[in-house]
Amino acid sequence: MFSLSLILLHLFLVAADNAYVIDTSGSLVEIDLLSGTVNPGVAVLGNYPNDILYSDGFVYVVNSGSDDSALQRINVETWGIENLAIGTGYNCWGEKFLSSDTLLISATLNNSLIIVSTEPLSVLAEIPGVGPCPEWMCLTEDFAWVACGGWGSDNNLVRVDLTTMAVSDTIEVEVNCQSVAYDGINELFVVNSGAYGNNEGSISIINEASGNVTENLITGGFPSTICIRDNKAYIGDGWGPGVYVITTDTHEVLHDSSNPVFTGGTGFDIDSSGNLFVSDTMNGQVRVYDQNDQLLISYSVSNPGALAVNGCLTGIEINDPVPATEYLRVSPTPTSSIITVTGASPGEGILVYDLTGRCMDSSISDESGTAVLSTNNLPEGIYTVVSGNLSARITVLR
Repeated sequence: MFSLSLILLHLFLVAADNAYVIDTSGSLVEIDLLSGTVNPGVAVLGNYPNDILYSDGFVYVVNSGSDDSALQRINVETWGIENLAIGTGYNCWGEKFLSSDTLLISATLNNSLIIVSTEPLSVLAEIPGVGPCPEWMCLTEDFAWVACGGWGSDNNLVRVDLTTMAVSDTIEVEVNCQSVAYDGINELFVVNSGAYGNNEGSISIINEASGNVTENLITGGFPSTICIRDNKAYIGDGWGPGVYVITTDTHEVLHDSSNPVFTGGTGFDIDSSGNLFVSDTMNGQVRVYDQNDQLLISYSVSNPGALAVNGCLTGIEINDPVPATEYLRVSPTPTSSIITVTGASPGEGILVYDLTGRCMDSSISDESGTAVLSTNNLPEGIYTVVSGNLSARITVLR
C-alpha cells in the first residue's frame, strides 16, 4: 500500500478554474485546472514582477522594477492590460485588498503604503513613514501590519492604523523581517530571514491585541514567505532547503531547515477547498498539496514566483505509484573551501550560481552522480548549486 505522497493523482474538476503564476523572467502563466494545460506567456509583465492577486476576472500584478507599470490590471478573458504608474523609484513590492475595489501596496524604496482604486485604476492616497523598506504585509480589522526589514539591516514590524492613515506602532522583531501573516484569531507570525547567509531564519509571534512579541521560533535557513492554512504556518525558503512548517496553536516547529516538508516556497496560495499551491522556482514546478500535505499534482512552469488561484481542485482518482522526489545534496554548508555534491545523474553538469544568476563555477558528476568542487575562489555569500532539474543552496564563509 503506497502512501499518497508516492502516488500519482489525476484530478477531475467540476469547473474550469485557473491558477495564475508569475514567471519571474517577466511574463504571466495560466494553469487551466480543468485540463491541466499550462499556458505560458499569456501576458507580458513589467520589470521584476513580485506579487499577484486575483479578483472578479482580473489579476493584479505588482512590478518592483517598473515605474510606469508598478501595478498591472490584467483581464484574464482578453489578456488586456492596464498599467498604473505609482511613483518614480518607489520599488513597489506587495499588495493586499482593502475592499473589493481598493488595494494597499507597499512602496519599498519610498517607505510608504499606497492606496489604489481598481475602478478606475488610480492612486487614492499615500501613507508615509512606513519603514525601513516595507515588503509583505497582512491585515486585521483596523490595521495593516507591515514587515520592514530594511533589506537585511533592520527588524521593524510596523502597525498602520487604517482609520487615521498613520503609523501607530513599531514592534522590534528579528533581523530582516520580510513577511507576516495573521492566524485569524489573535496572533501574527512574522518571518525573519536573518543576516544573509548566516542560517538565522526565525518566526516571531506577536499578540495581536497587545502588539507584544510572545515567542521567537528558530527555523534556520533564509525564509521569506508565509501562508497559513488551518493550524499550520508554511514558511518558504524558496532558494534554499524548501518549506518549513510550524503549528499556529501550539507553536511547535514541525519542519525546519534541516527537514523541510517539501522543496520550493517562492510563492503560496490556497484554493477554495483548502489545497495548498506551492511555487518551486529552482525546480520549475507549481505543486498542489492536500490538507495532509500529500502531493496531488505538479505542473511544469518556468521560474514560478508568486501565484493566485481562482477556484479549486475537486474529485481525486488514485492511479499508479511514482518514485519519491529526488534531491541534490551538497555538503558541508556553510563551507570555506570544498563542497561535495551527490544525487546528480551520472555525467550531469554541476553549475554554481550566485544570487544574481551568474554562473560562478561548473563541473561534471562522476558515474555515481558525485562531484567535488572548490569554493576557494568564491566570495562570501549564498550560492545555488544546480544539476538538471535539481538544486540546493550553499553558504560560503570567509
